[in-house]
Amino acid sequence: MVPRTSRQGRSFTGAWKYYAHDKRTAQGQEVRTRERVGFVHTENLGGIEDDCAAIGLMIDTAKRSTRCKAPVYAFSLGWHPEETPSREEMIEAGREALAVLKIQDHQALMISHTDTAHPHVHVIVNRIHPETGVAAVLSYDQPKLQAWALEYERAHGKVYCQARAFNALVRQVAKEQDG
Repeated sequence: MVPRTSRQGRSFTGAWKYYAHDKRTAQGQEVRTRERVGFVHTENLGGIEDDCAAIGLMIDTAKRSTRCKAPVYAFSLGWHPEETPSREEMIEAGREALAVLKIQDHQALMISHTDTAHPHVHVIVNRIHPETGVAAVLSYDQPKLQAWALEYERAHGKVYCQARAFNALVRQVAKEQDG
């Protein structure tokens, strides 16, 4: 599995338009179909299943914080082309990744794409907690997700990214020598 993080952003609508619809044409025209979307799943959005309505609630929740200028956080989880995770497995992986980042209680929208050889899911997260109004701090998000992805692959019987396993071993040896 390959986790990738994006820069934190300001526009839930912009993120949603990018992930929930087709890419722009070669001429730069926006295409508004959903041909590449496999499924949409919501987390912590009060039972709202419609992604457009979910984005609206995320925007309203983000307005609770006047200090956070970039409430949108997004990441993706990509499986190896020979893997075929089910919808439920992709959702569960998304939930596990949210927990690793300690944002499992935040509003999130998962969008699966079918337009590449490798199965993948994008997760749009509201950094503003829906109850406390406090923004999540996502320091070291990529290393946390990489460590989780290595354990995920080990638990599923095959490590596809040998470089990640090697780097984890190097970090562990360095930690032991320092400490």
